[in-house]
Amino acid sequence: MQQTSQENQGARDLSGATKAEAYSGSPKDRYAKAGERYKELNAFYVGVQRDIHAGTWQDSPTHSGVTPTEGYNSGMELIGDGQGDDGSADSYTFWLTRFYTPDEPATNVLERTVEDWRQRGWEVAEPVPGAQRFTTTSPEGYGLEISVSDGTFELRAFSPVYWGSYDELLTAVAERRDAEYQAKAPGTVFKEDPKTKQASLKPGVYRPFPAWDAVPTT
Repeated sequence: MQQTSQENQGARDLSGATKAEAYSGSPKDRYAKAGERYKELNAFYVGVQRDIHAGTWQDSPTHSGVTPTEGYNSGMELIGDGQGDDGSADSYTFWLTRFYTPDEPATNVLERTVEDWRQRGWEVAEPVPGAQRFTTTSPEGYGLEISVSDGTFELRAFSPVYWGSYDELLTAVAERRDAEYQAKAPGTVFKEDPKTKQASLKPGVYRPFPAWDAVPTT
């Protein structure tokens, strides 16, 4: 992982952009670029999911996937990235998570997956010796984390960290996500288990990035 340094603001993210370049352009253009990155993360994630299990998975009961998180908080930091005096973050990442409870012991699925990743040449780390959780980073810069808890297999993925205002993007996405949900826009409402609040989704089914025009702008 790259180390942070407040002294080097010229670092480029994996898209090739510097911080200054990422902040240029209109809010709509920046939003559209973030939406493409969300789609690219999902495309990568779907391939990893299907290699493990092509059937249904359960989504997260608390995270829709479309909202970003702070780049400096993800473990994949950019040189020069950090948190401002006002608490704002100047980079962002997207993350996805799905859960799968196999008929066989989940640890078997975990072991096969780790071995498959290693066969691809991915360096797989076990953060805590003896823990049933492993992490790796793909050649494209996507972070992956797999773990087992109470017989359930969890797969989480992070996009690369990109320069851009986290607060601006979070506000724009959340407003449009809520507006689309209220309007019952296609792909925004899934049937959930009343107890777990989770939807059962096959790989490739995910909430689309909210449309820019879902909220009127001046």
